[in-house]
Amino acid sequence: MLAAAAAILGAAAGAGAVVSGPWANQSSDSTSVSANAKRVAATDPKTGVKADLSLDPKPWGTLVSFTVTEVDGPRKCRLVAELADGKSEVLSTWTVPEQGYSAGTKPPELTLQAATSLNQADIAALQVQDVNEAGNATTLVTVRS
Repeated sequence: MLAAAAAILGAAAGAGAVVSGPWANQSSDSTSVSANAKRVAATDPKTGVKADLSLDPKPWGTLVSFTVTEVDGPRKCRLVAELADGKSEVLSTWTVPEQGYSAGTKPPELTLQAATSLNQADIAALQVQDVNEAGNATTLVTVRS
């Protein structure tokens, strides 16, 4: 049973999921956005996609809470952290349904959270990217942190 629990936790952590509970030495409040969170936002003038993000420093890295609007579907997207040294890390992936997320849809926005071991200060920007069937990514919006 312990091995099964470890396998599930390993899979969740590998997928960028937020893991909490006694095994993570954190309470479930570790996924709440604190007053220390840095809030940033941007709207891409070309695509019209808007992203609002909170970067919350945690003892284990950074909790990224984000909302995406004005994105049509269907499409597969991902959130990518860009570092000052030019490296990048995929933090989350998701699917936008056919109706998309905009002022005329229910819900009008997509709200997600992702976790990374990166320190908040090391994240130069975050990008919401569209990923096509071949795995090639196109940036929908870049938010500088």
